[in-house]
Amino acid sequence: MTVRKHIRLLMGAACMSGLLSSCMTLFTSADEMILVNRDTTEPVTIVTADDTLSCSRQLMEVSVKKRHLNQPIRFVSEENVYQDLIPGRRIDSFGFLADLYLYGVGMPIDFATGKIYKPASTTYYVASAPLDSCTALPVKDCRVPSLWHPRGHRLYRHEVRLGVGLGNAMNGRAYDDLYDRTCRELNLSDDPDAFYCGLGAVVNASASLAYFYHLNERWALGLTIGTGGRPYESLARPAAAPHQGQETTYAGDIYSTSWYFMPTVKLHWAFLPTMRFYSKVGLGAMSQHNWFAPAADLRPAQRYDKRTCHLAYQLSPIGIEVGQSWLRFFCELGYGHEGVLTMGFSTFF
Repeated sequence: MTVRKHIRLLMGAACMSGLLSSCMTLFTSADEMILVNRDTTEPVTIVTADDTLSCSRQLMEVSVKKRHLNQPIRFVSEENVYQDLIPGRRIDSFGFLADLYLYGVGMPIDFATGKIYKPASTTYYVASAPLDSCTALPVKDCRVPSLWHPRGHRLYRHEVRLGVGLGNAMNGRAYDDLYDRTCRELNLSDDPDAFYCGLGAVVNASASLAYFYHLNERWALGLTIGTGGRPYESLARPAAAPHQGQETTYAGDIYSTSWYFMPTVKLHWAFLPTMRFYSKVGLGAMSQHNWFAPAADLRPAQRYDKRTCHLAYQLSPIGIEVGQSWLRFFCELGYGHEGVLTMGFSTFF
């Protein structure tokens, strides 16, 4: 009975280990074979981070552990001096997507073991020179620029952007107060015959203009101003003659618009050749205008109108900026007065 219990525990531990790993770590090799070409055929000693081997072929096969692809490989001979080679590594897109499909459970282990990587190239060339003609050759560095470091592109200090957004935040309490007071004092309710194209007061829209000053390739400080609004909401009153089949009649619409300004901070945290990822946060103030526009048969005195001031904010954890020149496209996901989804164009100078 004790043996069976131990077997079950071992099997459970193996299953748990598998769940916390991934196919890359469990089923792929820790080594990669790369090909290194040269002009000579003399015997050469190849020194890697893990092994030392000899080869006399012009096209040399070198086995390198994936986690050591960013470390130099030396080539030593009695007649020539060779470049040191840093093969470089890049993320295996298949393994990365597989980890994402499995909710990222195995991703930390794949990065820790190096199984997520593969060589930056499959074939390399190293130059050589006679030993008595020079003492050293520059290192052949094939490392791929890090995703998390700027790539040294031209730094534009000034940025002006124009964007539009959907789902921008409004002050719901101020709107609801006016809505409730209008319905209560004028004996109104939602218009059952209103047609909102499926939107109603659900989708708000905004437009914004922003300026940023870029301190460096990561940080930018700026100011955002914009306006937002929500679709109108129609109200109705009881019909004068409900026995004729008409229960309510149109009474008017409630509208809401806002203006806001926010000092804003933007941080770029990932860099690709033609794309940058960033996060943005803004905090400021907004003025919201809520009013009831009555139907023509209602007295003008029955117009309800109120302006209020509130805190304005925007938190966009994920933003994408596409382009390298003075004109770029951007798209953001977040929450606040600019919207849940914001997109537009930026000009740099």
